[in-house]
Amino acid sequence: MNDITEDYYKAQKDRRIDFFKILHAKRRGMAMHLGGVYIECLLKGLIIKKYGILKSKRIEIGRVRYYCWYSNKVYLEIQAISDPTKQDYIDRKSAKNPQHDLMLAIEQLEELYNTIPSDVLEKLRTINRPIGRKSYIDIRYMSEDEISNQLYSKWEESFKGFLNYYEKRKKLFSFK
Repeated sequence: MNDITEDYYKAQKDRRIDFFKILHAKRRGMAMHLGGVYIECLLKGLIIKKYGILKSKRIEIGRVRYYCWYSNKVYLEIQAISDPTKQDYIDRKSAKNPQHDLMLAIEQLEELYNTIPSDVLEKLRTINRPIGRKSYIDIRYMSEDEISNQLYSKWEESFKGFLNYYEKRKKLFSFK
């Protein structure tokens, strides 16, 4: 079990600054990548705050990897088990580390996910996978000429639309 060392709240503030600098430099590929990273840090920060996450553990069963997060309370409960199994760690997790999957992240924030209109959810899907099955993480390997103006415009509209919705809703979170 490892301590959570990432400060996603601070990271999302820095990625926001980076994003706008890249955006003004008209670097579409990096803007799409950093925009996704910014949203990732934002959502992960909310998950950690909501569930009081302090610990993480990667568990492998066969070829399947589970990335689990734990509150201190749950961590202590697991430690009280005389010989915890991998399944104990999986079953008792406080939250899943969504890695780079924005959809898995938002699903863990019921206050947001259960009220989000379908068109805004589609905007998040576009940020998450802007080019078919290609993740925003993979965009960093693309050249500018691989990203059409039409694709970028759709992504930018999705990004702004999701952020606008989030900004209106964030005051309703009891855990922020």
